Amino acid sequence: MKTITLTLCSIFCSCAVFANSLLQSPVTGQPFSSGMVNDIELVSNGTDVALIIAVNATGKVYAININDNNPADSASNVVSTQVPAFTTLVMAALGSTNATVLNMEVNPISKSIYALVYNQNTGTNVIVKVTGNGTTITPYSLTNVEYSAITFTAGTFTIQDMSWGNNTLFVSVANSSLNGEVGTIIAPFVHNGTTTNRATTMHKSNWGGGYYTSAPLEKMGWANVAGNDRIMGVTTCAPGYSVETANIAGSGVLQVTEDFDMNSMPSLKVVPVKQNGTNFLLDLHQGFSTAHPLYRIGEKYLDGSQVTAGEFNNNSEQLRDFAGNPSVGLTTDEIMQYTGTFKRIAFFTDYDLLVLDDLDNLKLFTIGTLATGIEDVAAPSLFSLFPNPASGSVVITNNSGSLQEGSSLVINSIDGKEVLRTVLRPVTEQKVDISMLVPGNYLVSVISGENKIATQKLVVK
Repeated sequence: MKTITLTLCSIFCSCAVFANSLLQSPVTGQPFSSGMVNDIELVSNGTDVALIIAVNATGKVYAININDNNPADSASNVVSTQVPAFTTLVMAALGSTNATVLNMEVNPISKSIYALVYNQNTGTNVIVKVTGNGTTITPYSLTNVEYSAITFTAGTFTIQDMSWGNNTLFVSVANSSLNGEVGTIIAPFVHNGTTTNRATTMHKSNWGGGYYTSAPLEKMGWANVAGNDRIMGVTTCAPGYSVETANIAGSGVLQVTEDFDMNSMPSLKVVPVKQNGTNFLLDLHQGFSTAHPLYRIGEKYLDGSQVTAGEFNNNSEQLRDFAGNPSVGLTTDEIMQYTGTFKRIAFFTDYDLLVLDDLDNLKLFTIGTLATGIEDVAAPSLFSLFPNPASGSVVITNNSGSLQEGSSLVINSIDGKEVLRTVLRPVTEQKVDISMLVPGNYLVSVISGENKIATQKLVVK
């Protein structure tokens, strides 16, 4: 009898250990029977991860326990090498001949990728899970999952975007009349809960002289700027905003001011990043084809300091011209356009994006540190790293012979901290011990005197 009691206790304790702390009173089954997934978001408290799916047909978001929170999985899941023809691989996994990737999100713990895909053969949106360095693609089934359902609207409002920060899910919704609302719900997500919504109105200086109009906050991301939690982003016709989350609570209409102006075309996705204490907003902006330009917007326009200048008098700073180029006179710390165009982006780290580029390659794209604009590390360089990914040691090869004796090889973690420094010898190849580095992504730079000559990315497994 004691043996049975201990066995049951062991089972119970095991279930408690593996329960997802982001969900409260969840149920198990199929979250919805009609409609389709309209957007996805991944949320994490550092220990657990939940997949949030939004379904306009039901007016609900569903927080799903995906059982995908093992840090040891990250070494094999990081997209360390370019994956060509990614959409073709997705179509093969779905048994489809025509599909489009609508959104991608990266699991912050396991580094697996969840992508929302429109399958044109069936006319439905489906979710795929991507693992194994970006090459293993599996349709994600919603037929028997543990979930909490949360109502975001009882009317005709539809999801525009979702964002996560400080243990809170933010949702932007709109109806056909372009009336907007911003909703919040604090984790844990209680089954049959409801978001707290507030109507929004947006100041738009590029709509005939500047006025407030009922409008949704279409694309948004969360960040802490100068000690204040904010949601920020770009709306239809490109006015940009940054709102303290403390101001969302309350009654009546939330008047959202215009902090900057991206001039024209809507944003497809925004991603806030923070580097060495400085905040930026990355904006994948709609282009005139299926490939789109990527911009980096500076902290000056994200901390609320531009409100007085641009709130009522139609002089919100225009950050780019009608051709899509950064406005003349602005510094790269204020706005910078990256080389290349992309179909989709997702946050990976504060220094790297996961991107699906215009040639349908899935890869990591280094966004650089501050104004340096270090871009695609796959480009030819003065030196190379082998192997990459690496463990234990890595060989530095002097490709051009221009790396002089006495130059320093510096390795920084993704948060900008220096973790290793060594002096280069006058040899073609030099082995560097990296056994002390934990698995992850690093920036390797060669510095001569005060000048940074070249930088590449190193993946430690």
